[in-house]
Amino acid sequence: MAFARARRVTLYLLAPHPVGVMYHEAALPPALALRPVGHVIHNYNRYKFHRPVPTSGPGYIVMSSRGRPHPATSAADIVLRPDTMVRAPVTGRVVGVRSYRLYCRYPDERVAIEPEDDPGLVVVMIHLRGVRIRRGQRVFATLSVIGRPRAFPFRSQVDDYLRGGNPHVHIEVERPSRHPVPACSPRRRPGQGG
Repeated sequence: MAFARARRVTLYLLAPHPVGVMYHEAALPPALALRPVGHVIHNYNRYKFHRPVPTSGPGYIVMSSRGRPHPATSAADIVLRPDTMVRAPVTGRVVGVRSYRLYCRYPDERVAIEPEDDPGLVVVMIHLRGVRIRRGQRVFATLSVIGRPRAFPFRSQVDDYLRGGNPHVHIEVERPSRHPVPACSPRRRPGQGG
């Protein structure tokens, strides 16, 4: 089932029954605004997001502003149960699989897929573990297994809206960037980014 669109890219749910579909402002400028598919359960960012006409698709929540300058729906957090198999949100070619440190502290995995419907863009997924794909591999929306969601030892913004403390996979559709993963610097503190 589709949950969002950006330009010619359609994003599909990572699993048949997610706990929740949430949107928020992306941390970095390459992320494009996503057009949610489905119906609004609640909009907590009314200054930046105006409720569209409901369509066939999942219910979703637009989370409150993080004070970032980017669109209210430039990032999606798909909340899943901890051992859910995460599947590809789009059909395309894997252009990157990389380990990095979230907030310069927590191990995480980043997967980037060039969608076949709009090869000038990249679909980025983070907060993954047990990644099963590699660069150059072709993946198919809703079919190809990417890995599992990664749980972190801290509270996430999604926990303000959904009970259970379940992990989520963060997804963005981005213009390609020379600096795909935020670099750590002494001035960067936990809580900035993600």
